Amino acid sequence: MIHSRGLIFEAKGVVRSRRVASGAAETKRTRMVEVKFSDAKPGEFECYMSIFGNEDEGGDVVAPGAFKGTLAEHKAAGTMPKMLLNHGSQGGMIADPMADLPIGVWRDISEDSKGLYSCGRLISLDTDRGKSIYGAVKEGALDGVSIGYRTSEFTLGARANEPRRTLKAVHLIE
Repeated sequence: MIHSRGLIFEAKGVVRSRRVASGAAETKRTRMVEVKFSDAKPGEFECYMSIFGNEDEGGDVVAPGAFKGTLAEHKAAGTMPKMLLNHGSQGGMIADPMADLPIGVWRDISEDSKGLYSCGRLISLDTDRGKSIYGAVKEGALDGVSIGYRTSEFTLGARANEPRRTLKAVHLIE
């Protein structure tokens, strides 16, 4: 469990992934089972965006160190991956002109021994959209965080009891 000044998210691991053509963006989702808000700093939270060693429904496992390169690239460029709702227009569920408008900002993203740890803040809490997103997370209707990435290095499992792929390096998009 991660304690924070805002939300508390306990990650249960990757529960969903989306398979795409080679070189295209992929997604992984981590379910959050405990969420608490702080009255002092509404919208702030900490969570694991990915848990190392968990095999997803597609048979992939993210290895420790998989995010180090992309985190170094973002740090050097002074950027962070976008925080989008349902992967923005990449999600493909609904044609929404606001789909690629970020719902928050990441303050920090880093790897630790458990996975990809992040600190962020939901934005525009004074707008209808911001209130809806904040309320949905607070009430548990939005119960996960998901990343979009491109795989740049992986190994294939050779035996039936091994993951289909072990992701060694990925580039975070969102």
